[in-house]
Amino acid sequence: MLADVCRRLDGLPLAIELAAVRLRTLGPEELVQRLDDRFALLARSGAAGAERHRTLRATMQWSADLLSDADRVLWRRVAVFAAEFDLSAAEAVCSDGILPRAAVVGALGRLADASLLERTQIRGRRCFRMLESVRAYGRELLAAAGEERALRRRHRDWCARVVTWAATDYVGPEQVRALDGLEAVHAELTETLRFSAATPGEEERGLRIAADLWLYWAARGHLGEGRRRVDALLAACPAAGEARSRGLLAAGYLALAATDPESAVPLLEQARELASRTGPALVGALATQYLGQAALFRGDLATADRLLRAAAARYERTDPRYRAFCWADVGVVALLAGDLAEAGEAFDRSLALGRNGDPWTRSHALWGLGLVRLTAGDLVGATRHEQAALRLMREVDDPSGTALCLEALAWAAAAEANEERAARLTGAADAVWRSIPARLPAPMGGRRDACTGAVRAALGERRAAALRAEGEAMGRTATVALALDERAPVPVPRHTDKAGALTPRQREVAALVARGLTDREIADRLVISPRTAESHVEQILTRLGFRSRAEIAAWTAERALPGR
Repeated sequence: MLADVCRRLDGLPLAIELAAVRLRTLGPEELVQRLDDRFALLARSGAAGAERHRTLRATMQWSADLLSDADRVLWRRVAVFAAEFDLSAAEAVCSDGILPRAAVVGALGRLADASLLERTQIRGRRCFRMLESVRAYGRELLAAAGEERALRRRHRDWCARVVTWAATDYVGPEQVRALDGLEAVHAELTETLRFSAATPGEEERGLRIAADLWLYWAARGHLGEGRRRVDALLAACPAAGEARSRGLLAAGYLALAATDPESAVPLLEQARELASRTGPALVGALATQYLGQAALFRGDLATADRLLRAAAARYERTDPRYRAFCWADVGVVALLAGDLAEAGEAFDRSLALGRNGDPWTRSHALWGLGLVRLTAGDLVGATRHEQAALRLMREVDDPSGTALCLEALAWAAAAEANEERAARLTGAADAVWRSIPARLPAPMGGRRDACTGAVRAALGERRAAALRAEGEAMGRTATVALALDERAPVPVPRHTDKAGALTPRQREVAALVARGLTDREIADRLVISPRTAESHVEQILTRLGFRSRAEIAAWTAERALPGR
């Protein structure tokens, strides 16, 4: 916990010294909880020492007084960023008549020279970051200057442009680049969505951003966060209109991604009905497809086939790029209905339509063709197709698609009487499903049961369980390498050297994250504030070098941390 205090205070000697004084009256956890108001908390009584060394605020003010007017303006304005930012972002958000765009580059350099910004490299780009205490004081300056809401809006508009640009590539060959770009600004997206949800009059713009992130939320392991943010903004935007129809669509899609068709169907029905009145037409087409997927999840194959074919026809008139994934879904319905010829034709059609499209859709179609080959008894062809699908999913970094490929490869291994491989892959799939959190769609349960039964019969209950546990502990990178027959390290639980980086409280929070609890639910369970719970999660991500709650959940499952 004391190490956490030092981290939150950026290792600043004066701040740590002042915090140590407060430990005479506050426990470490109480101190951490009060650091959001660090400038009121960290002050030295008495008159000893220079004034600028008596309080953290005085030290920051002394630094500000040494700057030019333009540099002080930029300090307070770049404090609106939650994490790293580059020159183009600073120019877009911070420049105006007072601080011209051409002046930003020089001011950034001077702030870095004054140690108020740190220079860093991210994916080959020169970026800047602020220490937490420097950012907190900058935000005080921003509020005092009366610019906070205006800068929050500029930051929100910049985020909206980034998301809009990325969303246009969701179903194109640049899909991975688009998702990577969103991952790089995840902290900014979180910041702007908080602002939008908490500020009257800003909710609709926030809902548009959250809805446009629909694929990112699911494909990059942020499913729980995406559902929470979209649901909160929908509740704040009850008026019928295009923004609400898009929000309802995103909420329904994310519920499906969590294999929760019961929650998804009413949301998707509302989205389709509202889109028929207010638009856009693409929302109606997508809602129809996802309603078809929901029917598939429920085992209603006739309804699923009707809705999916209707959606494919709608895409002809709205956005033909979406046809490929829809036809892959038609193939899954035919496969489950036992019509292998129809299924193969639909998957082939999907691949033809998506020849120059996105890897996510191609993976889905290859996964389906692999199951067609498996059902037909072509085990070599099945494995080849599933491995091709998994390579694409590794590129996209989508956990649910990865889990489906691992499942199918386990079924193929069991059919080849390679029960040990099947057991490991089944355990690995379980770990990925838990990390999302989601589960294997119910219509596929029969195949999973057949695989599990064959493994137990061949190996015995104890050996099968041991191998399955081994697969769960491997971590996704090693598991995918195993599934692809690539050279991989000896399977051991990943990140085992990082367990000591977490405090007991953080390990407790990590266990609750693994169980799928939201920040508010964690706060209620531990009797702490939601902001403190959110802070714990952010600190866990930082300490373990993770990007998402899904990775925390997977790591927790692998280590079987206390509290599971």
